[in-house]
Amino acid sequence: MWSERQLNLVYNYFIYTNHVITIRNHRCKLAGLGVYALARAPGLEPLFLYVAKMARITALGEINAQNRQQLCNVLRSKDVAVILPQFHRSSEGGGFKNVSIQLCGDEKFHDVSFMSPKWFSGVSCLEIPATIAEPLLKDHATRTALLQTLSRAIPSETQSTDIDVGPQLDGDENDRDKEPWLAGLDGPGSSIGLYSTFRSVSADMENVGLRRRHAAYFLVCKAGGGVAAQVFHSRLVGALSKGESLNSCLRDTKAVPGAAALRRVGLAGERNRARILEMAAKAIGYHDLDTVSDNASPEGQSYRMAVTAVSIHTNTLRELDGSSLWQYTAGCVDSASGIGLMSASSAMEGFILFTDNTGSFNITIKNPAFNCIPFSSVRISNDRDCVIHAAEAATNKMSTSEQVSW
Repeated sequence: MWSERQLNLVYNYFIYTNHVITIRNHRCKLAGLGVYALARAPGLEPLFLYVAKMARITALGEINAQNRQQLCNVLRSKDVAVILPQFHRSSEGGGFKNVSIQLCGDEKFHDVSFMSPKWFSGVSCLEIPATIAEPLLKDHATRTALLQTLSRAIPSETQSTDIDVGPQLDGDENDRDKEPWLAGLDGPGSSIGLYSTFRSVSADMENVGLRRRHAAYFLVCKAGGGVAAQVFHSRLVGALSKGESLNSCLRDTKAVPGAAALRRVGLAGERNRARILEMAAKAIGYHDLDTVSDNASPEGQSYRMAVTAVSIHTNTLRELDGSSLWQYTAGCVDSASGIGLMSASSAMEGFILFTDNTGSFNITIKNPAFNCIPFSSVRISNDRDCVIHAAEAATNKMSTSEQVSW
């Protein structure tokens, strides 16, 4: 038998040679990562060593040990991950939030549960003139009427099980939609609303140092690609579960899901949000907004989309130029795949919109986190608990009112 001192010597040797090992007995099973080596030394019994080159993980702040271990379990030997602040794993969908991962395109996956089905979801916003917005926000009655107007104007999958929003994943030979589709909110995490803020604006363009605070109003839509994102997720997860790599199932146009599907799902969420903003702006009485034609509209249709000031994407997947790496931004904002930068804690508390020194929204960043920033914070409660709490509160209120009337 190997003594503890001898095991430590072998362990230190492999650590020194830049390997991480787990010492196992002869009953070890073949694992998905690494290779088994038979170590022999003079006067010592043979011992199986599991030698594994581990993925490289960088954390920009304190992280939970359990979440870190869960991330380690799904990453492969050549993957590189940067954990951003507020990193966590969704208790409902199972996807990671606020982590940017560079995935090796040649390796096979042993676990794809970390990928979120909300592909290329995001936030788009449109600036609204004060003459339109201020009368709608002046008191509680007008704000309530505004919410009711938006609720009637924008379809939502949470309101009816018969509604499917978003374009189809497959297009025709010209990459246009095959069938008409409905724009709307694609889940409980989607929202549309009118937000107010203050921005620092120069009173005189010739005197940039003189700035004053001015009120600004934005119509903000948070939504995803709907049907296209769901179908893309099912096809991608199915292909990766069968042993395909990212290169084999996304580079070729004839593969499943294929390069064309990746391109269409990358635009589906942005197209959906732009149409929602166009419908919402007209519903609140703003008809002078700038719009463009949706060139991917089905034959015989001509959808109009609002020209947005900012449009950011989360849960993106794109191939890095000149390498066999794919960058997956799980629940964080990729500055290279959108217009501007936004972040949020919750839709109720509002959004954070970043600008440069001149007040422009068209900004990008360069940072060690693969040019990404966190988007959301850790949830303090899940959907189920919120619904139960709301139902109990409504029941208690009804019981109290019945007792008072009695």
